[in-house]
Amino acid sequence: MNNYKEAYSKLDAVQKKAVDQIDGPVLVLAGPGTGKTQVLALRVANILQKTQMNAYNILCLTYTESAAYEMRSRLTSIIGTTAYDVEINTFHGFANSVIKDFPYTFNSNLSEEGESELINYKPLDDFSRYKILVDLLTKNHWKFLTPLKNNLIHLQQIAKHIQDFKRERISPEYLEKETNDRMRELTVLRDDDTLTKTKKASIDLDVQKCKRTRELIELYSLYSSELTKKSLYDFEDMIKWVIDACKNDPELALIYQEKFQYILVDEYQDTNNAQLELLNQLTSFYKDNPNLFVVGDQNQSIYRFQGASNYNIEQFNNNYPQAKRIELTINYRSGQGIIDAGTSLITHNVTGVMQKASANIKTDVTINTF
Repeated sequence: MNNYKEAYSKLDAVQKKAVDQIDGPVLVLAGPGTGKTQVLALRVANILQKTQMNAYNILCLTYTESAAYEMRSRLTSIIGTTAYDVEINTFHGFANSVIKDFPYTFNSNLSEEGESELINYKPLDDFSRYKILVDLLTKNHWKFLTPLKNNLIHLQQIAKHIQDFKRERISPEYLEKETNDRMRELTVLRDDDTLTKTKKASIDLDVQKCKRTRELIELYSLYSSELTKKSLYDFEDMIKWVIDACKNDPELALIYQEKFQYILVDEYQDTNNAQLELLNQLTSFYKDNPNLFVVGDQNQSIYRFQGASNYNIEQFNNNYPQAKRIELTINYRSGQGIIDAGTSLITHNVTGVMQKASANIKTDVTINTF
């Protein structure tokens, strides 16, 4: 902790507030350059300093391997080698660690479905993923997924859709039900004799989309079956397995709920439904008052499914109405000119947190409109 006091003294008042808010759910809205990584690292150090928790009682979840490495490095510079006892991982990395710690639990679940044991499963690389999809697209008859006799025209889009379905925990059964409901609605609308030709043409396009979605659902199911036959798994499958295991085995969930007394999550705005459900399994014991600290930027959602950039923020507020909300608005990376220029380009986004520069850095910015 030798470097903690010095690092803490360099924080601004709002950053210190985030570091000092140890207990209960906390939502920190932090844009680029506002020092969120330093806040996360110092908050971990503060928990160790002010509570009886051990380093292994703290879990930090990040979105990428590089972010996890940066967090580890930052924390090591503050508290030394104790940082290596803190669980800092990506969501997929954490799920993988759970599976490795309790292999028999997952072997049992897989064996019940007549599948091979987990030890025989291998991660699916991009080449194998596309090879399986290519085989399914070329060896089966598809009317809407392979238009103009080009079997692979939608290959990349199909792979992306399946990945998104898994990330958002959207099952083939759910997709089928939603698509059938939509088809029934469109059929009723199409039978309206008062509709104009333009409106009917628009409905016909929606019908074609539904028919294409039905084929995608069938392909999704075949793809899942192929992975099982070949003892392969997507990275998204690991999170699903852990979620299902926690639901089916409350004792497994309790082990991790008792172990991780404090959970911190970076890039929360991009957390998908599977990751959110994993967080729920880790914190459900504490109901609406877990020691859950999340950092996100509602103006910077890159990966969130279908562009729902504010979904996670809104859900956090709904799930934890008593949560503390802290906004980091001082940018230590860019001058005011750059910030003002950026702000002028997103003035339509009324939900964002406006930033200001930490110093009067000279920046001349010209915005060209087209």
